[in-house]
Amino acid sequence: MRMVPVKSESQQDIQVLHRIRERCVATRTGLMNQMRGLLADYGYSFPEGIEALAVKLREAMEDPALSAIIRKEIEHTLVEYDSLSRRLEHLRKVLADYAAKNEECQYLQTIPGIGPHIASAIVSTIGKGQAFAHARDFAVWTGLTPVQKASGHKSTMAGISKRGNRYLRKLFVQAARHTVRWAKRQGDTKLGNWINQIILRRGLQKGVVAVAHKLARISWILLQKSEAFKAA
Repeated sequence: MRMVPVKSESQQDIQVLHRIRERCVATRTGLMNQMRGLLADYGYSFPEGIEALAVKLREAMEDPALSAIIRKEIEHTLVEYDSLSRRLEHLRKVLADYAAKNEECQYLQTIPGIGPHIASAIVSTIGKGQAFAHARDFAVWTGLTPVQKASGHKSTMAGISKRGNRYLRKLFVQAARHTVRWAKRQGDTKLGNWINQIILRRGLQKGVVAVAHKLARISWILLQKSEAFKAA
């Protein structure tokens, strides 16, 4: 029997997995939030967080104060929740495996706040970033560059653009929140000092966006130079 060679994952394959994962996350969140809202009418108050909610739903499923119909629907919801959770865990492992084998992903993961998930999303979307002439061009493309407004002789910086790649923009903002926490512990580094100062000047929310912009530019530079990040 002729053996058919197994093709390795392409960038397009990984992009598809990221899209599937986003859909699974949205479905699971919507499913659990619906049950949270429905059971609120029965006097239930649930803690924040999907996993904590699942634990409380399993307890509610045994509550004799609820009708058999409602308890059965909770059971169906938890079966669907468990199925989606297993699917998400499988996708996490596949993406992590890809990031572990991909050289560009390894460079990106040396940046504080960027792990396998975000690294694989960046590389699968832009490769080495050849489509962009400068780091700022990539940041603009993600929508992380503030919009500049001018009137007469006065120029002001408004919020970030809603255009560009929304998925990468969201991931960079998520990474920035982790990086801000890292900076509180590693303030003696050049990047850590810059982050702490920007948070002090602009406040947390605007500071996080500024850090996300910085991470996008650093990511493009590392991909272009094929080298790891140096925090010192």
